Amino acid sequence: MNQIRVMAMTLAVALNFVALPAHAQGNPGAANSLTARLAALEARVASLEGNITDEALVGTYRVTGFIGGTAADPNASVAIGAIFGTITLNADHTGTGELQMRGNFLVQGSPWTSSVVNFPPEPGAITWSYADGVVHITDGTVNVDTYFNVAVGGRVLTFAGLGDDNDVDLIILTRLR
Repeated sequence: MNQIRVMAMTLAVALNFVALPAHAQGNPGAANSLTARLAALEARVASLEGNITDEALVGTYRVTGFIGGTAADPNASVAIGAIFGTITLNADHTGTGELQMRGNFLVQGSPWTSSVVNFPPEPGAITWSYADGVVHITDGTVNVDTYFNVAVGGRVLTFAGLGDDNDVDLIILTRLR
């Protein structure tokens, strides 16, 4: 009986020290291996740190913007509006955009007048380029010729400044896909 106990104990101790392969992350070499997942994570962190390529910017963006301006020709006027729509950047540095604007216009006079501005969606062709953290989007005219700062790994593009008509513009593009 003691001999059986000694052999059982010896077997139990031996099994505790046998090296068994550990596959906590799945089969080594499989697509979900720890190495592949770590490489993908490192690539995403690199893009967040500013290592962005043209290819990372290709996709469709939602456009949201705010425009405000004043004029005095010959009466004083104040305009404020919101622009919205989508812009798609293609891999060949072409793209499409469809933007619309809604807002209000107040003009000095006797009497003062206020009107609603509603520009329907306007589709159009664009070209774009990327260098040093800035995306340049243009339709070849002064109407669309804007330099956007790239943020959040290319998922957000921003512009703040004077637009083509010297109104103050704040435009944000957020990546949809």
